[in-house]
Amino acid sequence: MTNTDTDFHVYNQQLIDLIAPVEKQGRLEPGTNVYSATAVSPVCGSRVDMDLITDATGRITSIGCAAEACALTKGVLAIFLKKAPGLTRTEIADAASSFENWLDGKADELPDHWHDLNILAPARSYTARHDSMMLPFRASLKALDKQGQ
Repeated sequence: MTNTDTDFHVYNQQLIDLIAPVEKQGRLEPGTNVYSATAVSPVCGSRVDMDLITDATGRITSIGCAAEACALTKGVLAIFLKKAPGLTRTEIADAASSFENWLDGKADELPDHWHDLNILAPARSYTARHDSMMLPFRASLKALDKQGQ
């Protein structure tokens, strides 16, 4: 199999369709209850800017973002945008750990709530892309760390 064949398998139409809404997603207006952070991959320079609003219990109620990143990162971000509302920092941290272990081959399956990330299974062998695929989780955790500060 040539690299082009592998790339086609990783960057398939399903992934491209998934990321279309990410291109239209915008940032949240700055405010007292908006927690913002940026995560950048030192490997490829991909960048995710994340804005979160939480309720009194620390559950995510609104998400805004911008990404200058590859389709793989945007694919994770698209799924994050669907799955993260209603979750707490602890739940996001658990999901990030599970996803990273899955990418690294330390886990065979993802938690049910994050099953949609399986679309990225062909990219598991691209270890150089793992860091950028973690950016949505890293940016959100950094933003959530600002709660109560």
